[in-house]
Amino acid sequence: MSISFKSLVLLFSLGVPASGVFAQTPSTADAAVLDDTPAAALADNREVFDPYLTGIELTSVAQRELQRLEELWLQWMSAWAQNDPEHAQSVVDSLLSTTRELGFESLPDLSLGALVRALTAAESGDFERAEWSLNSADQLDPLRPETAFARAAVERMRSGQLAALDWQLKGLWRFVRSAQHRRLGAINLVLWLIWVTMVAAALFVAVEMATHGGGLMRDAVRFADRLAPRWLAYALAIVGLLWPLALPYGLLWLLLYWSVLLWGYGSFSERATMMVLWAMMAVTPFVLAHCERRAAVELLPPTKAVEHLRDHRLYGGLFTDLGVLRSMEPESAPVQHMLADLHRMLGQWELAQPLYREVLKVEPDKASILVNFGAYHFLQGDYTSAIEAFQKGVDADPQNAAALYNLSQAYNEGFLYSESRAMLDRAVAIDEGRVATWLKRAGPDRVLTFNGGLVRGAEIRQALLAHRGAAAVESGSIAAKRRFLSPLLFFLLTAAALGLHLARRQYGYSDLPEWATESSGLGERLVRILVPGLDSAQQGRGARSYLAWLPPLGLLFIPLGRRCFFRLPWGFDPGQSLPWLIAIVGWVLLLIVRWSLELRGEEAN
Repeated sequence: MSISFKSLVLLFSLGVPASGVFAQTPSTADAAVLDDTPAAALADNREVFDPYLTGIELTSVAQRELQRLEELWLQWMSAWAQNDPEHAQSVVDSLLSTTRELGFESLPDLSLGALVRALTAAESGDFERAEWSLNSADQLDPLRPETAFARAAVERMRSGQLAALDWQLKGLWRFVRSAQHRRLGAINLVLWLIWVTMVAAALFVAVEMATHGGGLMRDAVRFADRLAPRWLAYALAIVGLLWPLALPYGLLWLLLYWSVLLWGYGSFSERATMMVLWAMMAVTPFVLAHCERRAAVELLPPTKAVEHLRDHRLYGGLFTDLGVLRSMEPESAPVQHMLADLHRMLGQWELAQPLYREVLKVEPDKASILVNFGAYHFLQGDYTSAIEAFQKGVDADPQNAAALYNLSQAYNEGFLYSESRAMLDRAVAIDEGRVATWLKRAGPDRVLTFNGGLVRGAEIRQALLAHRGAAAVESGSIAAKRRFLSPLLFFLLTAAALGLHLARRQYGYSDLPEWATESSGLGERLVRILVPGLDSAQQGRGARSYLAWLPPLGLLFIPLGRRCFFRLPWGFDPGQSLPWLIAIVGWVLLLIVRWSLELRGEEAN
């Protein structure tokens, strides 16, 4: 469910909210960027910085720094238009320097903008410009999957297929390293398993019909002979076997109907496998609902904001999305703690302190907040208050080396040298290596602060899942019906199969037709190789017949199943070349293995 190549996310500046997706072709995007003016962009920024719109207040100093990022980005655009890599590199250095002053480390929106420029250059054959544009993108947001996928696209344009494959694999590795991508990937993996197992179940029933259908048809005609002439008996038997097709979702009901009729014809293994599949079908709606709830929360803009803020990634819609989060969870201590850390990162201590105090009312022993209060007093030169706050932090967490180190620095500034030495020794005993690194810091800001709120994303996601996740899926009445009907369907199918078997056991079951038994001819051999579960079904091995379908279907759903999955939140589609390569190579290997096993089985016989 990812977007196509021509639907790259293009966000020209931090003045444009990034919670949505701009689907533009590269040429259209070029015109939009080059026609933009700094004045218009700054006007957009004033709207984004409005606390009534974003819910997050920014001081004039923070606004100026953010506006500077926009101005620098326009300079990079000018350098790209003039094909001036040296100037572009100096602008990137300035962008990153300004970003670090704001407490952030990367600019994902601007990185995507550089990717668009790289692909535009590559399409026109200017691979040199594409290369330094990709380098800029990598610097603005290091190790993001989209950059690797874009490099793969450029390599394909340059006819470097092996290099393109290498970058595709690197992009997948970067994808796995992202926590949010891993969570969504796990949800999609569950969906992939559900699709594979359910389609395999349908094909298992079809193979059972191909194996036992002849006997079922003869028994149906034999039963209809009592009611009508032979020609009409055949017609009644066919109608009796196919009538569920007239219902809504007829194919599904037909397969369930067949599974009940065929249950008595199978071996113990086939019957047990059929019942397991009925149970799996009853459980599937609950699993799907759970996946949908979790995916709904993962794809919320506030969740994106939490993930990016934890990784110190500054994107255009960050403050708007955080404002939405604040409105969704107005009394959440983790949300207030995270927003307080954000204000502190931006240097807005006057806005951070009230939020920290609100969190302390709920969590009075939060060491990270107590230490941050001490750091604020330290930076203000109020060493007495700093010592008091640091001491509270140490009392809350005696094994916190950073709190002990900060306390030693505050004692040192208060001329309490013996106390300072004692606290430093305690810190060294806990973590000597990190303390040695901290001691190398110089200047008045040498005390440490904690981003304790930025790492509380799991708590925030859990709150969103509890309060908001259910709103994104089906209504309560439909969910209640599913909770009741899914298990009921399992019991009805089981009861129907058992009842039918007991009712007609006295009449017996027709034998398998001759064509359904094993044969060693070339045609039959090819059928057994190409139809995975047929050979095992003929031998009455139900579990093996079902499991034989899983590998080929699993490979098939790698390239074809993306429409069944949730869209991953990345700005560049890696394409289908790697999934198709994996599927085709897997199919070839699977056929070779099945052919070898078939020949080995014939030699053994």
